[in-house]
Amino acid sequence: MENVNKLLLQNVLPLHVASKFMGKAIRNQQLLSKPKFCSVEKIKTIGSTYMAAAGLSNPAIGEERKGCDVSYSHVRSMVEFAIALKNNLESINQQSFNSFKLRIGINHGPVIAGVIGAHKPQYDIWGNFVNVASRMDSTGVLDKIQVPEETAQVVDTFGFSVTKGGVITVKGELNTD
Repeated sequence: MENVNKLLLQNVLPLHVASKFMGKAIRNQQLLSKPKFCSVEKIKTIGSTYMAAAGLSNPAIGEERKGCDVSYSHVRSMVEFAIALKNNLESINQQSFNSFKLRIGINHGPVIAGVIGAHKPQYDIWGNFVNVASRMDSTGVLDKIQVPEETAQVVDTFGFSVTKGGVITVKGELNTD
């Protein structure tokens, strides 16, 4: 596959340009190629929104299953991925003298995953937990990671700092007083 990708790149771009891209491939890898984020999968981008999920496939039996519920380990992966995204953007901002900010929403729970489309097949996920995660993003604050209360309780057990931001009514989220 790597050779096929090189040939495709060389056919689309001039050889000297393609060689520059191939030479930088190792240095400019995306976060998702790191073993730490092996359970995180990019689902799609919609405009400026980047959608990712963790735990869609069963992890191998081993270290990841020790000491915590498997579903909660995926919550940890998503939070660590979100923090890494923020850190990478901060580095880009320093190098380019910009002040871009992310708004991130995370939720956890069961979803339905599948491929849709006969002519242009796309992998996607659906469900109320996806909708609530999207609403966590859209109602969130720039440079913060917003989660519903139940997810905040899980995140807190991993030792991340969780601050209550007040009551926000979100369609699809069950409110408990």
